[in-house]
Amino acid sequence: MKTPKFYYKKVGLKALLLIPLSFVFWPLSSLRNIFIKPEKLEGRFVICVGNANVGGSGKTPTCIFLADLLTDVCFVSRGYGRKTKGFIKVNDGLSVEEVGDEVKILSQKAPVYLFSKYKEIAHNLSQIKEKIIIMDDGMQNPSIKKDLTFLVVDGMLKFGNELLLPAGPLRERKASALNKASAVLYINSKEDFVGGKKPSFHLQMSFAKLPPSDEKYLAFSGLAVNEKFFSTLKSLNLNVVKFLEFEDHHPYTNSEIEDIIKMAEAENLKIITTEKDIVKIPSNFLLFISYLKLEIVSTQKEEIYRFISSAIIFNSSLEATKGGMV
Repeated sequence: MKTPKFYYKKVGLKALLLIPLSFVFWPLSSLRNIFIKPEKLEGRFVICVGNANVGGSGKTPTCIFLADLLTDVCFVSRGYGRKTKGFIKVNDGLSVEEVGDEVKILSQKAPVYLFSKYKEIAHNLSQIKEKIIIMDDGMQNPSIKKDLTFLVVDGMLKFGNELLLPAGPLRERKASALNKASAVLYINSKEDFVGGKKPSFHLQMSFAKLPPSDEKYLAFSGLAVNEKFFSTLKSLNLNVVKFLEFEDHHPYTNSEIEDIIKMAEAENLKIITTEKDIVKIPSNFLLFISYLKLEIVSTQKEEIYRFISSAIIFNSSLEATKGGMV
């Protein structure tokens, strides 16, 4: 489903009407923290990359950024939207439908293990050879003990209207998320606005190859917050004539892509989408569609690496070695 736009506006009538349901959601979600005892993954160091908001904060590219700093690392993920079930090690032969769009992107960087229930990670730990596990999401689930937890906060979205689901985008209270976090990672923000005394680092979005700025574009995306992609295109001075929005993780049909191509050809527009969307588009259409490849960079790369290394040395006997550091 699409993230409601009122989540990221001033509190209005829709949000106010849903606030009573938030008082039901919050106690129910909090019960897990009381009754579930976290399971330690012996011999592994678990890094959780999470957020307080529902979707759209940049967890997946942040996971890739962190994996670039380390060796002997893998990802674990539910593989949102995948058609398969249970514990699976991702390989090149598996399709996007079988593993999920974000997992397909993660698998280009490091091994990925999928699970349906968190206990499957512990039960299949012998199949995970890597010593450092980066968990894409999972901050709100206490089933697995995390050795290090990064709270990712998007500088544009922040915490929206700051209300709990379903009145707002928060999966838990800001104070609760900050309490769980070992550090805060701000994306595209020069200021620390969360509060508290947790260590914080600043990341920026970058793009490997920018499309020509003298063309006119039809853009489309299926993200939790599609407005972020549209705003990014505008910030890059691209002339977006048409913008089509789909729900998060939308599985595109051939007829939908054919319609988009016809629409663009009728007005002589170039087509552009996101990396998350392009992996779901059949190869016979790729000649007609370009995509914006998002990367996370940081001037604090060395500081973040030292922070992780210190935590690994303090919490276990594992040793992390730098990989690809400049």
